[in-house]
Amino acid sequence: MSRHEPRPGRVEGTNVPLAKQIKARRRRAIGQAMLLSPSGSVSWLVGLAADVGSVLLFAWLGLLSHDGGGSVRHWLEVAGPFLIGMLLCWSFTRAWLRPGEIWPTGVLAWLSTLVVGMLIRVATGAGTATSFIVVAALVLAALLIGWRLSARVWLRRRVRTG
Repeated sequence: MSRHEPRPGRVEGTNVPLAKQIKARRRRAIGQAMLLSPSGSVSWLVGLAADVGSVLLFAWLGLLSHDGGGSVRHWLEVAGPFLIGMLLCWSFTRAWLRPGEIWPTGVLAWLSTLVVGMLIRVATGAGTATSFIVVAALVLAALLIGWRLSARVWLRRRVRTG
C-alpha cells in the first residue's frame, strides 16, 4: 500500500474510520429530521415546543425575580394566560405552516401572547401594572422572536457549510 492510498476502511483525507463517519452522518441526519421540515425550515413540532418553552421561561423568570420561584402550580397559573394567547395565535394564523418565520408568525405570536395574556390577567384580577406590561412585551419579544432569529442564523450557516 502506497503512502497516498487510504488505509482500508478509511476515507481518503481523514483518519476517521468509515464506520464512524457513517454513524456520525446518520446521527446528524436523524437530529436534523426531527428539527427540520422537509423544506429545510423549522418543523412545526420544534416551533411549537420553542414557543411554549419561551412562554414558560418568561413566567419562570418573572417568578424568580419576584417570588424567588414558587410552586409549579403557581408557575403554570402565571404562564397560563400567556400560553392561551400563544396557542390562539397558532390556531388562528396557522403558525404550524411556517413556525420559524419572524414575519408574520413570530411577530403575531408575540403580540397575541402579550395582548391575550394581559386581557386574561385583567379579567381574572391579576396584576397588569404598566411596568409589568413593558417588561413582558420586551422579554416575550426577545424569547419568541429571538429563537426564530437564532434558527434563521443556524439554518443559513447549515446551508453554507453543507
